[in-house]
Amino acid sequence: MEPIATTVVSIAAVLIGFVLLVLVFRWIWNRTVPAVFGLKEITFWQAVGILLLASILTGGHRIVSTDVTSAFPKRSEAPAAAILTFLG
Repeated sequence: MEPIATTVVSIAAVLIGFVLLVLVFRWIWNRTVPAVFGLKEITFWQAVGILLLASILTGGHRIVSTDVTSAFPKRSEAPAAAILTFLG
């Protein structure tokens, strides 16, 4: 497949997946939250906003790296450094 066609198909797949995610979230919200808490049902765009807000608040918006272990020292380096600091 040509690069442009691959890009178009990829973008379409991401958009369809996002719309399906929002619709499922909205359906679950509208079936449970009004019955349990007495709140109003939400629209598609309100569901998008809630998902975006939840993503920001939980740190799911990281684009650069998902590797959380890179900030920690490697296992082989940590014990020696800790012992030297403790003794020294």
